[in-house]
Amino acid sequence: MIGFLRERMEQHRHELAIAQPGSVYTYADLLSRVDSWEGVLSGGGVPAGSVVSVEGEYGIETISLFLALMSAGAISVPLSRDSIVHAEAFMNLADVEYRAAPEGGRSVQPTGRLAAHPLYGVLRERKAPGLVLFSSGSTGASKAAVHDLGLLLRKFEKPRHRYRTLAFLQLDHIGGVNTLFYTLSNGGAVVVPADRSPARVAEVIERHRVELLPTSPTFLNLLLLSGAHEQRDLSSLRLITYGTEPMPESTLRKAAETFPQARLQQTYGLTEVGILRSQSRGSGSLWVRVGGEGYQTKVVDGRLWVKAESAMLGYLNAPSPFDADGFLDTGDRVEVDGEWLRILGRETDIINVGGSKVYPAEVESVLLQLENVADVAVHGESHPITGQMVVATVRLTHDEPASEFKVRLRRFCRDTLAPYKVPAKVVLATGPLYSERFKRVRPSNAQTIPVRALSPRNGNSAPGPSGPPLAEHEVPSRFRTAVKSLANAIALVLVFPCALTCWLEARLAPPTEHLFGFWSNVFALLPGLPGMYLRRAFYHLTLDSCSLDCYIGFGAMFTHRRVIVEDHVHVGPYCLVGSAKLRRGSLVGSRASLLSGPALHEMDAQGHWTPADLSKLRQIEIGEDVWIGEGAIVMVNVGAGSLVGTGAVVSTRVRPGVVVAGNPARFVRRLKAEAQEPADKGEQE
Repeated sequence: MIGFLRERMEQHRHELAIAQPGSVYTYADLLSRVDSWEGVLSGGGVPAGSVVSVEGEYGIETISLFLALMSAGAISVPLSRDSIVHAEAFMNLADVEYRAAPEGGRSVQPTGRLAAHPLYGVLRERKAPGLVLFSSGSTGASKAAVHDLGLLLRKFEKPRHRYRTLAFLQLDHIGGVNTLFYTLSNGGAVVVPADRSPARVAEVIERHRVELLPTSPTFLNLLLLSGAHEQRDLSSLRLITYGTEPMPESTLRKAAETFPQARLQQTYGLTEVGILRSQSRGSGSLWVRVGGEGYQTKVVDGRLWVKAESAMLGYLNAPSPFDADGFLDTGDRVEVDGEWLRILGRETDIINVGGSKVYPAEVESVLLQLENVADVAVHGESHPITGQMVVATVRLTHDEPASEFKVRLRRFCRDTLAPYKVPAKVVLATGPLYSERFKRVRPSNAQTIPVRALSPRNGNSAPGPSGPPLAEHEVPSRFRTAVKSLANAIALVLVFPCALTCWLEARLAPPTEHLFGFWSNVFALLPGLPGMYLRRAFYHLTLDSCSLDCYIGFGAMFTHRRVIVEDHVHVGPYCLVGSAKLRRGSLVGSRASLLSGPALHEMDAQGHWTPADLSKLRQIEIGEDVWIGEGAIVMVNVGAGSLVGTGAVVSTRVRPGVVVAGNPARFVRRLKAEAQEPADKGEQE
């Protein structure tokens, strides 16, 4: 073992070193087990420079083996349950010569392989212990990084704060290795939870009075959402560090409010260079200063580059990523304020919408504030006109109809995000949106139900690429669909500046709708099929929700933004629509008026009728497959499958499946024989 680390451990022989489920161990216990493992390695004929897998979770035996391998000058390949799916491939890639599973007993088994990679030769020539770590593979195949453990240990020679630290990341992650070395070199204690659920983590923090919680933004969000922090005493926490992914500002703000006694500190590191020293500008700030002794940083064209004395020797299966001066392009976009940086996210994650950049973390931060959102991951998908569009994959706290959630999301985002940042597509996830290491997945591996892929009539998901081949008569249909999609995309681009003015009005001067009304008048008068596409596109961008699979005729106008128009809705020429929900398949005849409730005007004390009172505006609902005749006036809800006669004035609620007509509208007949509930007072039977 590296000399100084053993000396530090000897200084704290009788103090707590490791607390794991069911047992606690002092540094004397740990040193004794390290000595035993050194005997096993020696007796098993494992020479210095051998490549040995360490297959197990954080615990006394795994840590002891890892330290014994360092002392013996071996090359460790840690493999935890986090990487079990790839374990066999990783062992083949690393040319593991001996396997050790410390939780199953103290023994090592030869594999018959011979590890002859040149990078291993460098370690053997230096007589230095080594470490092989695998990248997450989030941007492609996993790469195997080879480290000189002696170089990684140097920054821990200087004594620093001593903490009881929760072991969150395993030893097969650079963050887990950093946690172990920092804790042991300062005489602290490693606390191991039974699992990394919020409930178990909160439980061990309370039981062992944990002071340092190194974690990820995703886990912090889960912890806050679970309420586990309210059921346990977490007042012992003095420092919470977070890294591995960009922190949503809303999550950071909630964490700072929830744990006022703890300092929140952003960390930054990579498998290739280790964990840099860092200092946050404040607990609630996303600005951070990174570097420290042994590190150099620079920003080139908005991207962070890092040079480290502790940098890896190279990859086993890829070319060196370092430039001639030893700098690594991290791929992370940053903002700079003097010596402070703000990490915006990976260049490859940035979404380019018509030339405007969208950072997923910014959108995620907003959506995480929306009620009923448990987690969210934002990514980009190709778009024929704008290049890319914003897609949000959302996991809900409890079930909610997809159409209603999408309306809430658009309404919520309208006041906080620029229109091009608002998700154009929403996907509901049935599984977690994070990896085994609690890092957000973007999000192709998530089990999902695409909202826009729901069948208009029955709610079943549309057939995917693996479905049956198209029949010959379906090919023209697919062609027409492609042409319509292109026309919709062009229309959306053309009306975007007009919609932007409405968005600015809604944000800067609520609740006025003057600009919205102006553009509604303009688009109402655009003739022909191009006019219909432009009207529909404008309302798609400005209403609460408006399907691109509906028809809005010449002269038709919507007087308020609080409108929902679902698939296959037909709004005839010269219709006037107030605040309404037009459900799937509803048909509104020409010159019909759908009012925003029955009580927008009232008579004052002087006997004068007052102008429309927007505080009394009420959204009416036109049910699925309703037919409203020409010139009808409707100011209340109409049940699904009903028919409203030409010129009817409807002021009392209409039940499903009936015909009403006249002024005032009265029940005529049922459209289909079925059991009906007793009519409520004041509604058409």
